[in-house]
Amino acid sequence: MNKDSTFFYRYHFQFDNEYSLGRWHKSGKNTVTLNSHYKEKLLRLQVQQDNNINRGDNVNLNIVTPDFDREYYECLIFVNDTLHAKQKCDSIISVSIKKPVQDVFLGFTADRTADPLLASRLLDTLYTEKLYPKSDAFDKYTLRIAYNDSLFNYKVFDNEVFKITRKGLIFYDSKRKVRQTMPQQ
Repeated sequence: MNKDSTFFYRYHFQFDNEYSLGRWHKSGKNTVTLNSHYKEKLLRLQVQQDNNINRGDNVNLNIVTPDFDREYYECLIFVNDTLHAKQKCDSIISVSIKKPVQDVFLGFTADRTADPLLASRLLDTLYTEKLYPKSDAFDKYTLRIAYNDSLFNYKVFDNEVFKITRKGLIFYDSKRKVRQTMPQQ
């Protein structure tokens, strides 16, 4: 924690890494509250509907991934909250999904075979917001992902209260289900 009310959080254990940047303020006699710059890790979807109404038995998706290093990532396609497909992100992905489709969202994770240096990203997956196709309207969508690479391994602190002790700040880490200490500097 810095005197100008900013903080930098870093966690590292073997291949598991996390970081966060944000602001803090004193919220009680022995407590501080942290707020990260990013409040969520959801990637935004830009959705374009085909004007031709098809009324077929399938919903067709063209998924356009950003121009980041596509060959290092895999795209996870979830339909009705269940994994539907997993494939490389190295090109436009076309998927035809049998109706009914209540919702669709995507996940991005590191490809284990592409680059061993991305091992820490294997422990984190970024997800998009959900698309709710209109079952009685359009059957064809193009999805463009607004990608933010810095969200990999980012820890969100959203008004999280930390107890101040002589050892540092103590908080409950819900990901690892343990109490953590952020040492004083």
